[in-house]
Amino acid sequence: MNYIEELRDVIRRLHGAEPVHVESVAVKETFKGQTVWEGIVEVFDLIGHPTAHSSVIQVRFTADDTKGIAAAAKASNQTVSEWVRSTIHASLNA
Repeated sequence: MNYIEELRDVIRRLHGAEPVHVESVAVKETFKGQTVWEGIVEVFDLIGHPTAHSSVIQVRFTADDTKGIAAAAKASNQTVSEWVRSTIHASLNA
């Protein structure tokens, strides 16, 4: 089973909907010339979810000191980079 299939299984179990992989997006966020986050964002549409009308994003962290997976809904008018920025901001203010 490849990485995308593993993510699809997790999304299916957590959300009870059928995830359709839309794209993989490389994102690098910097602040004052320093990289604060760099990774691959996996974008999925959810088919059959009762409330989600937007895509779900899976993030694979690739920074040496941060590894893990995060998932959240993305507003339909929000770019992947904007989602990453808002996620970083939310984690810093948590």
